[in-house]
Amino acid sequence: MHPDLNLAIRGFIATNGYLGLVTYGEDEQGPDPNAPQIDGMFAAPRLPAFRSLHQVYDWDWDCNPPAGCLGAPISDYPVTLLEMETAPNEEIAIPRRTPNIYPGDFKALVLYAEERRLTISYTRGDTAANGYLIHLEDFAVNPGLVALYQNLNAAGRSELPALRNGEIIGVADRGTVKIATRDTGRFLDPRACKDWWQGYLAQCTVQLRRPK
Repeated sequence: MHPDLNLAIRGFIATNGYLGLVTYGEDEQGPDPNAPQIDGMFAAPRLPAFRSLHQVYDWDWDCNPPAGCLGAPISDYPVTLLEMETAPNEEIAIPRRTPNIYPGDFKALVLYAEERRLTISYTRGDTAANGYLIHLEDFAVNPGLVALYQNLNAAGRSELPALRNGEIIGVADRGTVKIATRDTGRFLDPRACKDWWQGYLAQCTVQLRRPK
């Protein structure tokens, strides 16, 4: 029941915007070669069609401490959650990343899993505050993965499931999957090609102003 792990606690609201890749042109930093790449979610890596755009709600930790309260939609970026089209019942993997977090070629740690949502971190820490983190929503999560997570969670979370690139984490049984991307706790724009779609930089023709 933590709003940084279970995205259902925060929720999100539909918004309007460009249904394609965007670039924030005034950013002086180059692409991070270790950022998770969303095209790796698909067996044949690709740039899927974008179906809809959303804003995740913020969480006010100063309200009713220590639990906090639901805030307004996050305005740091115009979009903080993206719905992508898939083939019917397409198998889904994690966004691919090169560095390992543990021997055995493990790339990501499962911080939360239930029937239709998954939260993974690309570190070994049981927190959303460090490193890259991905929320995946509205798809059929692998039941074996959900059961493993629930067992380890009930046992005290001293161990949690880990995942490799290409492993099947679920099925897009409704023809879409939603994704939110974070870095050191902050929600970012999942359309940003410099961050999450580095193989498609030539298709980034829409420039937006990066928030201060």
